[in-house]
Amino acid sequence: MSGCSELCQGVTVSLCVPVCLQMFRAVSGCDRKTFRAMYDYTAADADEVSFKDGDTIVNVQAIDEGWMYGTVQRTGKTGMLPANYVEAV
Repeated sequence: MSGCSELCQGVTVSLCVPVCLQMFRAVSGCDRKTFRAMYDYTAADADEVSFKDGDTIVNVQAIDEGWMYGTVQRTGKTGMLPANYVEAV
């Protein structure tokens, strides 16, 4: 299996997040990273997190192309976030 796309084909993304996280944790060399928000983002679903421009997002893991999973340091909330709204620090 090469990624969440194959694993979650035909399944709601929010149902696959826990499975994908376990899969990525099992891969050696998959480090959690820190990112900074470049724009404000308002969560569209319960499994997403909102953040503001400049927020630090920690323990970030890629879960699928275009999406990440992490914790907004300012709020302490954890969830999915769009990868194109953040940059690595």
